Amino acid sequence: MALQALQFTAVLLFIFVAYRHMPLADATAISFLQPVLVLLLSAPLLGEKVTRLGWIALFLGLGGVLLMVNPTGGGSLFGLTMSVIGTVFSALSLIQQRSLSRNETSLAIAFWTLAGSALLVLPSLPFNWVQPTPTQWALLIGNGLASGACQYLTTRALFHTPVATIAPLSYTKMIWALIVGFVWFGDVPTVLVLGGSAIVIAASALVYLAPKPVPAPVRLEQAP
Repeated sequence: MALQALQFTAVLLFIFVAYRHMPLADATAISFLQPVLVLLLSAPLLGEKVTRLGWIALFLGLGGVLLMVNPTGGGSLFGLTMSVIGTVFSALSLIQQRSLSRNETSLAIAFWTLAGSALLVLPSLPFNWVQPTPTQWALLIGNGLASGACQYLTTRALFHTPVATIAPLSYTKMIWALIVGFVWFGDVPTVLVLGGSAIVIAASALVYLAPKPVPAPVRLEQAP
């Protein structure tokens, strides 16, 4: 469990550093290599095989996302390195969650991951503290609650489903970002974004049409 908290913290640190040294679109594009790494590691680390259709869905989704974010190729080598390292840790974290789900409950994994991460970054608080405004406090609390829910639901999904099935579905968050941007901020999507969204939806459908990967044995009792 401590390793999971450490990996989760590393993801946050490396990705946020990358955002300061390269365009957001480029950092986002690199982060979407995570499902590729997850599928590559799922067989040797978890014993879960990936079907051919699963690989097709994965790279189809990756292509759709790259079309949507339209990376520029800018940014420094340092930023690129930080983003790649963060993405590797992100893939390892997802693999670790699947492994832990064999012996731990979803709630325990989510709680100790977030609590451990908070403890790891706590020593930096005196050196980086900036007093938030009331609005920022509300946003921070909301973000914390959303992150906790995301962590729990992801762990819950990994309890029931092989990681090779879950990983490609992460591309659909670009579609949710598109919807939120349009409804809340009035951002009108371009033709490329709409085309990329259609590709991502098609890739997600392929995940469910593909024969299900053979999962490694998991414990039989129900997780909360």
